[in-house]
Amino acid sequence: MSEGGLDVRLLRAVLRGFPLWLLLLFAAVVSSALTVVWVGHMNRQQLQAHQAEMVRKYRLEEEWNQLLLQHSTLVAHARVERVARERLAMRFPASGQVVVVAP
Repeated sequence: MSEGGLDVRLLRAVLRGFPLWLLLLFAAVVSSALTVVWVGHMNRQQLQAHQAEMVRKYRLEEEWNQLLLQHSTLVAHARVERVARERLAMRFPASGQVVVVAP
């Protein structure tokens, strides 16, 4: 009559002396402790996920700022070229008109 190395008759004899409310209280305390451990674990997982998303957000913001800078640079060149053509009547020289000067 041994289940898992524990004598069932001995367990029944020990439990006969305890009131039912005490056993229920013990079960509630154990389940509460397990819940606290589980919630702590879930909290750590969520914090880790949050930190990973914050790193991702920071990288995306950096990329966005670089793209804005690149855009403003490209727009500035296009504006200078447009103003040079329209107001100053400048144009690119033909390939035969370009002279390369050696140092």
